[in-house]
Amino acid sequence: MTEREILVAVRDGREPKQLLAGLDVNVRFAHRGFALLGSGAKAKVAVRGDGSVSEAYRFWRDLAPNGEATTRSLDELFERFSASDLFADLTDNSARAEVVSARFGYFTLPRTEPDARAVTGIGTAGHARDGTSALRLHAIRRCGRPR
Repeated sequence: MTEREILVAVRDGREPKQLLAGLDVNVRFAHRGFALLGSGAKAKVAVRGDGSVSEAYRFWRDLAPNGEATTRSLDELFERFSASDLFADLTDNSARAEVVSARFGYFTLPRTEPDARAVTGIGTAGHARDGTSALRLHAIRRCGRPR
């Protein structure tokens, strides 16, 4: 669940007022015990403060076996992840990024993409800090090696 916030700022320099606009409830899917990662399989319901539903959607595509693939090692995945553009601006000695959880599963493309194959992937969550602020990180990377 994620709170949807609105910050209202005034010109007199006071801290912005934080208002709760709603609550997003995200549902995870799995196929044969493996998580489905990415926008090809998800459902979300947004709830207003009074408990009424403000929006709801569900994306899904049917999956079928499509052969075998070799995956990258966990060490290689984290090496590629740490070298990604997500961390390009973390140059200060006080800046740190930490992965606190990871889920292995199938990376699913959005329904708008013509390729319906699901390939292996890893979803990571963590945070980055630069001494004054913190940022939550969520990323999905493909695990499969190109054929």
